[in-house]
Amino acid sequence: MEIAELVLRYLQALAWPGVAITGVFVFRRQLTSVFARITEASLFGASVKLQESAKRAATESEEIPELSDPLAKIEKVEKVKDIDAAAGSMLRSWSAIESVTEKIGHSLGLSGQEARSVPRVIRKLSASDLISREAANVAKDLQSIRNQVAHGAPGIELTQSVADDFVEAAEQLRVALVVTLGRVHIERSLMEKTPH
Repeated sequence: MEIAELVLRYLQALAWPGVAITGVFVFRRQLTSVFARITEASLFGASVKLQESAKRAATESEEIPELSDPLAKIEKVEKVKDIDAAAGSMLRSWSAIESVTEKIGHSLGLSGQEARSVPRVIRKLSASDLISREAANVAKDLQSIRNQVAHGAPGIELTQSVADDFVEAAEQLRVALVVTLGRVHIERSLMEKTPH
């Protein structure tokens, strides 16, 4: 009898997820249209949110300490001149950040996907006090904006101001990351030369 009761309890515990999954599967078309209507209802605030996020990232990036280092003097991504090129300019700026963070990730001993993950590398740098809290926040904000632009989030309206703010913030973050990469290389070489 105890085994039968145990089996009954398992079935009761597992029944509700099965019903929920079946319901979602059966009603997926209706649920999709409901979510589409909800998204359309919130479209009007989307461009305002994007504008605010880009402006906040640009403002916070000003808090990243200015660094005058020869490593930081790398060709800048030009600010947007043509509104049609806004998304491309923003994505190129983000790509420059991804490139630097991947190099940092490898220098920190991360491999493969971990080294290519901007959030993972930023968290590791932040935990080691190799970047400021402001720089970590800017990276998070910029990645959120980049994802909205790259994936064509509904209601996103790119403006010259949004693109310029994004590119400016991305450039300041990239410079800070290039200097951090130099610091990581220096610390690593010092540790390798230190007798154990």
